[in-house]
Amino acid sequence: FSNSLAPAIVAASIKVLEMVEAGSDLRDRLWANARQFREQMSAAGFTLAGADHAIIPVMLGDAVVAQAFARELQKEGIYVTGFFYPVV
Repeated sequence: FSNSLAPAIVAASIKVLEMVEAGSDLRDRLWANARQFREQMSAAGFTLAGADHAIIPVMLGDAVVAQAFARELQKEGIYVTGFFYPVV
């Protein structure tokens, strides 16, 4: 069996390739933002997981707190997802 990609996925993939070819400004800004986020969250006492990538897990240790935290950030326009065991 084989399935074709959805047109939206193809269009998004083409756009991403165009953005990559256009230069490194967006990528540089992403890394600067990730570095600033990691530094400030660590300084505020949060436990962060992983390193050397722009996806920065904030370990809250409580599923209810994680969901509430995510909900409040989403209200502020910040995209986050609250994950908890056993989801990986």
